[in-house]
Amino acid sequence: MSIDEIRAAALELERADRASLAHDLLLSLDDEGAEDGWEEAWGAEIERRYNQYLRGEAVLIDGEESIRRAREALQTARRERRS
Repeated sequence: MSIDEIRAAALELERADRASLAHDLLLSLDDEGAEDGWEEAWGAEIERRYNQYLRGEAVLIDGEESIRRAREALQTARRERRS
């Protein structure tokens, strides 16, 4: 069975079955080690940022402001993509 045949068959499934299949497929990606080292990399990044904070070098932004900026950036990107 080709990937196109599998895709076509999967798209014919009921919504709940497609969701279950998608979940299982995503979980299977975690088992393949495609992202080896991400925990160590994020640990180092967290430590770097925390040390910046302790030294007073970090610019802190509260959660609401961070979300506002992210939404604004998304809106800008969407407008640029449309034009």
